[in-house]
Amino acid sequence: MKEWNHMEQTKAVIVKKSHGDVLDIVLFYLLGLLASVFTLGGFEASSSPINNINGFIFLNTFIYYSPQSASSLFFFIPSVLLYVGILFWFIYLRYQKTGKLPSKYLFSIFSLIVVVRFISAVSFPYGEQTFTFLFPDTNSSVDVTYSGYSLSDRIIGFTNEILFYSFFLVAIDYYKTFSDKMKTALKITQYIVILAGLGLIVAAWIISAKDLIGNLKYYLGDSSAKLAEGISSLTSHRNVFGFMLMMSTISCFALMMNKKNPWLIVIVAIDIIHCFLIYSRTPFILSSLVFVMLHVWLLFKKQKKSYRIYSVVLLSTVVLLGIVFLIIMRDKLASVLSHLGSDTTINTRELFWTHALSMLNNPYYYIFGYGRVPFFSTFSNYQLATKSEAFWSAHNGYLDVLLEFGIIGLLFLVALLSFFIYRIVVLFKQDGTKAFPYLVILTTISIYSIFEPRMLGLMEGSNIIFFVIFCLPLLGEEKTYKPSSKRLETLTAKISIVE
Repeated sequence: MKEWNHMEQTKAVIVKKSHGDVLDIVLFYLLGLLASVFTLGGFEASSSPINNINGFIFLNTFIYYSPQSASSLFFFIPSVLLYVGILFWFIYLRYQKTGKLPSKYLFSIFSLIVVVRFISAVSFPYGEQTFTFLFPDTNSSVDVTYSGYSLSDRIIGFTNEILFYSFFLVAIDYYKTFSDKMKTALKITQYIVILAGLGLIVAAWIISAKDLIGNLKYYLGDSSAKLAEGISSLTSHRNVFGFMLMMSTISCFALMMNKKNPWLIVIVAIDIIHCFLIYSRTPFILSSLVFVMLHVWLLFKKQKKSYRIYSVVLLSTVVLLGIVFLIIMRDKLASVLSHLGSDTTINTRELFWTHALSMLNNPYYYIFGYGRVPFFSTFSNYQLATKSEAFWSAHNGYLDVLLEFGIIGLLFLVALLSFFIYRIVVLFKQDGTKAFPYLVILTTISIYSIFEPRMLGLMEGSNIIFFVIFCLPLLGEEKTYKPSSKRLETLTAKISIVE
């Protein structure tokens, strides 16, 4: 106990002498931002927008985004140099302040990932390839041509993957060494995500007010109103818009875990209502589930009686409004529910899933996967050959990981999710009321990944948002880092010299 107290005092003095962790936190966030860049594909200019392709207009030129392409060298080279430089600087600063070197266990896992992905990058077939898949709809063979996986694409893809994964391992390894300033930074990030969601809602009303009002009339039973399914605000698609609103909901409840912020419930309600209005069904259903489960948790958590009364009143109000809404639209309820459950959701996704699974026709792809660029391109061409619409994702995060990285990549993903489940189980043993919200949110995102590809694998950096606003606070529930006795003596000597 005496040694531990001495270690804590020494750590406190070290932080004070080194002006705290502010610079380290800034570097940490820069690493996360750059890691997101590694998940992007290619950007190319066009004279006009292209159907079914995401993009944006810049200086009267349409810049379209193609995830199935390798990153541009103009993005790739500066990003790699900057990331590696900041990474070593970050590790050096943390070592100077805490004596923490990279964990040899996590370093071993990282080395294994490097070897596996390197084998995949160099062993994928060279030159133009023709794949034959058994098309599940007609039970007939379909030939899909892929133009080849160039050496530069292999190098860029491999490097992007490795550096992207390194951020997660570094974050898990070093988060516990930070002072409370990191917790403050995470809270600020959660507020930023909430503000981003509100900003998208405001932009949606500015850009698509007519469509939003029309959808509201449609839901209220107006027979003349038509459902607008393309409301996307400033994002590229309504599903991306809905994803950001769901992240805002999760951020609200993450902030409520340790502090009572009743006004956040209002923002959650706004997010859920707009998920419904923009016809983003998966985020709407899951955000509603989070709302109900976590509010029930508030009722059972030890707190003041007045706050419990508030919770009961709010839930009762939501239920009452729901009943009134159902009464108002009772005449059109059947047709609305039929449309909401139409083949644009489940049936279409099932078709994507069966297409993706039919691509696993060789032991090599079972083990190593196609790699990001070959999978996205081949799957897109496969869709084009069978249904005239090219789509580069299986609309399922787990299948995307399986097809991109093989069963080995899927095992790494399961290991990461298992680690967070383990942390939740440990937290349950200490405080069940604190662990329950984490379990609800992790379960929600796991379900979300069945229908959307945004949370797993190399997907536009969106999984880093969830990692920062939810997973890192979960890791923060464990004890802080303890320097070794030998390192403690060295740090104490340095302090004595400074004094």
